[in-house]
Amino acid sequence: MSNQGRIVIPVAMRNRLGLKPGEALHLFLSGSRLVIERPEDALGRLRGMAAGVPSTRSLVDELIAERRAEARGDSDRDSDIDSGSDIGPGARSV
Repeated sequence: MSNQGRIVIPVAMRNRLGLKPGEALHLFLSGSRLVIERPEDALGRLRGMAAGVPSTRSLVDELIAERRAEARGDSDRDSDIDSGSDIGPGARSV
């Protein structure tokens, strides 16, 4: 690493990964490791994480139910989620 904090990726690694000069990279910490990846690889990883969520599950409805429970001061937020909540697709709360 240079005095300015720059890191050089060896040419053999750049070639193997198909990296081009000026290409944007995503950096993050994983424990005590610095991980460098292309944005499309990061996106693919995130999509893979979301693949296990059933298409019938509405994360938006769950979030709305959690926020309503918090606003009411409920400690049992799961009851709104499990009951399907009173918010349906396209419905608005007033």
